[in-house]
This record gives sequence, structure tokens and C-alpha cells, in this order.
Amino acid sequence: MERRKYTRKLIKLNVEYDMSSDQKWLESEARDIGAGGICLITPFEIFIGKSFDIKFYMPELSKPIKVIGKVMWSEKIDEEKNSKYYNGIQFVRIDSSDKALILKYVDSATFEQR
Repeated sequence: MERRKYTRKLIKLNVEYDMSSDQKWLESEARDIGAGGICLITPFEIFIGKSFDIKFYMPELSKPIKVIGKVMWSEKIDEEKNSKYYNGIQFVRIDSSDKALILKYVDSATFEQR
């Protein structure tokens, strides 16, 4: 049963995140994105309920989108020797104009795939 409010789009997107609030940004990538959240790929598990700062650039945008996200789930993915985690992040704070940009991107990408 799908519990998401917004459609997600598979995307390879560079993401920076700061879990310690001391501006020590870590780099990773996203697996998918929607107006309500993002799937962040990390080399370690992020515990459910953890909130942290995230920033990323959408295709064709010059300024980063900055959000606060909360981990809703985390799943270990074994890829031979290197384990990775898919972390489902819900946006808990996002500017409404940034949310509209993501929604427009996902909707246009979904339409193009039909």
C-alpha cells in the first residue's frame, strides 16, 4: 500500500547533508525525489526519526534547494563488498516555492515517460 502523498521520480542527484548542525556537510546522492521527500543513499544507517539539513540542486536550477528532512525508514542494500543504505527522508521544512519546483519537475518527467 502506497503511503506517499506525492509521486516520486527516479533520479541520480548529488546531495549534501549535515547531521550534526555544525556545517560539516557530507556528500551523497539521491535515488529518487518527490515534493514530499527524497531517498538518500549513504554508506551508513541513519536512524529513524533523525532530522537534519539537506541541500541539493535540481536539474537546470542555479540555486540549491535547502530542506530539513526526517528519516522515515532505512534499508541496507548489499552491493558486493560495499554496503549502502537507502534512507527514506520526508521533508519536514521546505520553502513552498521549492516544493512547487520539485512537483513541477516530477510531474513533467512522469508525463514524458508515458
